[in-house]
Amino acid sequence: MVALGAGRFDQRLVSAPDRRSGRADLREAGPLGELSAGVALLVGFWTPLFALVAFFMALNFQIASGAVFRYSFLTSGYGLPVLGSTLALALAGTRRRTLVKGGSRV
Repeated sequence: MVALGAGRFDQRLVSAPDRRSGRADLREAGPLGELSAGVALLVGFWTPLFALVAFFMALNFQIASGAVFRYSFLTSGYGLPVLGSTLALALAGTRRRTLVKGGSRV
């Protein structure tokens, strides 16, 4: 690996696989994060943590595409609804209200 200076990025980390060592580096991090966050949210496993991961992934995609900086972001179905719902799950994902005898909430 080449020593990197400040502000430089080694393209080999995300490009062609290293056939000699069999390492995957960072290429699978995006799809793996998306799939694991989606499955965890469907199953209900560590909901706040994985909702926060999904929020930052969605926010990253919106910023990278420049959609956040356009007025159409406010009316897009991929903008505020996705970011708002994942942020809401991250902030209040574990507070479940259950009914007990007599109809009172715990």
